[in-house]
Amino acid sequence: MDFGALASAGGLYSTAPDLLAWLEANLHPERVNDAALAAAIRLSRERQIAWTIDDATGDVAHTGAIEHFTADVFFNTSQDLAVAVLSNIGPGPAMSAPLLAEHIRARLRGERAISTAEVRVVATGGLGSWIRLTSAYWLTMLAAGLFVFALALSVQGLAAALLPRRHFVQASSLLQVTAFATIIGLYFVQPMLITPATIRAAQSAVWHTSPSYWFLGLFQMLSGSDALAPLARMALLGLGAVLATSALAYALTYVRTLRRIAEQPDIAPAVTRVSWLPRVGSAHRIAIVEFSVRTLLRSAQHRVILAFYWGIGFALTTVVMKLPRAPARSSEVTSAVWQDAAVPLLVASMMMTAFSVLAARVAFGLPRNIAGNWIFRILPGRADAEGQRARRFALIYVSLGPVWLGWAAYFLAAWPWWPAAGHLVALGLLGLTLVELALPSLPKIPLTRAYVAGKSRVHISAYIAVTLVLPFTLIAGSFEKQALQDSTRYLQTIGCLGVVWIASLVRSRWLKGTDDGQSDFDTLPDDRPLSLEIWDSRF
Repeated sequence: MDFGALASAGGLYSTAPDLLAWLEANLHPERVNDAALAAAIRLSRERQIAWTIDDATGDVAHTGAIEHFTADVFFNTSQDLAVAVLSNIGPGPAMSAPLLAEHIRARLRGERAISTAEVRVVATGGLGSWIRLTSAYWLTMLAAGLFVFALALSVQGLAAALLPRRHFVQASSLLQVTAFATIIGLYFVQPMLITPATIRAAQSAVWHTSPSYWFLGLFQMLSGSDALAPLARMALLGLGAVLATSALAYALTYVRTLRRIAEQPDIAPAVTRVSWLPRVGSAHRIAIVEFSVRTLLRSAQHRVILAFYWGIGFALTTVVMKLPRAPARSSEVTSAVWQDAAVPLLVASMMMTAFSVLAARVAFGLPRNIAGNWIFRILPGRADAEGQRARRFALIYVSLGPVWLGWAAYFLAAWPWWPAAGHLVALGLLGLTLVELALPSLPKIPLTRAYVAGKSRVHISAYIAVTLVLPFTLIAGSFEKQALQDSTRYLQTIGCLGVVWIASLVRSRWLKGTDDGQSDFDTLPDDRPLSLEIWDSRF
């Protein structure tokens, strides 16, 4: 092949003996007669781009591939061995060089090696093959969806069977949010590219791998191939286990709580007279804040909205935490160990703050009960600053407060006090700014505005959050890390954040002055009487 300007990536031609001589020089640079060449060899083994270094095994490897040819070389100084594998087969098949080299490395370590045996694969093409693949796909999707549903039902059913009715009603909302956020988060962190290494790892420890791989094996089995038989068996075993558990949990719940469901309310009464929400000022402000917080805790519909955005935030946070970090050179290494993982943690905290505010803003626009909004029609409109402060406190308690306190506990425990406190101040200012940006478009009383599908902007806000928040936070995280190491730059950063926050406050007050304070209830036509559907059970 003619590589042209990319000749350095594939323009060298060699043989197996020459590669072994090169690997010998990498194993023992001290035996090289040329001192400059020996120093260059040692330099190439540092963490740059020349070698792939496996810290767990000590293997130092590199692969190569062009059309119809593959290569793989690796050496291990602790074992004093080197291997060169050349193959006239392109990337992918079992006899390609990278897979053969991985097989050799595993055998040398005494571990289970990837199989080089041929596996039967059903031929494709034709109407019959298309029908079989389509049927296998939808049967797999049905089985996977049934697995997730039965798993959630099992957890909820066991909680209902084991906990007292009053405590289960209070814990069910937390279980639902946790389960839904976990499912959404796992969906977004699933690898988009399935590689031989991930398939091998999944088959080596089927109990510790993601169920997504189980159902990939089930799809192969339904398609007529036994290539991933261990994963297919695990899918069938897992599906049967969760179905049996959900059936048992449902039976126990039916016997134990059926009468209690009929006799007791869905919302449990308070078990204590001590208010766990802090006092936030006037009675009007307290009423709006407590109404907002308690509605989100009691309404399953709103919990789904919160869990959806929190799940996306958790998933993106996980992805950011796994991003490769550029290693510091020996001259840049300092005693501040926290700097090594600073950028991913800074980005993760900012991202979760943004998504938590977005989740609360979307949930606040969805009414608790449209038919029950009549009670807010008779309340006096509050266009003054008091009503705006109440909505601000509600947003802070639901979104910014829990996230900021959680990150504060982590950073103060894991980092030195100065970078931890410095970042928490910046994170608080960022969160307050996001709250102010979301405040003007909130309903006058959260969770009471009519939800009209045609006027919803949820899909737009989600798109903007994913496409803009992620790149912005990556840049901001790198900038803040540098600011935390320079007091002058940090003070400038805090000053800029403070100015932006004050500007958002001024904007909120200006927009408040252009509003008449009246809530919109556009779900029903103006000429239609609103019935409260009150009836007497005695008749």
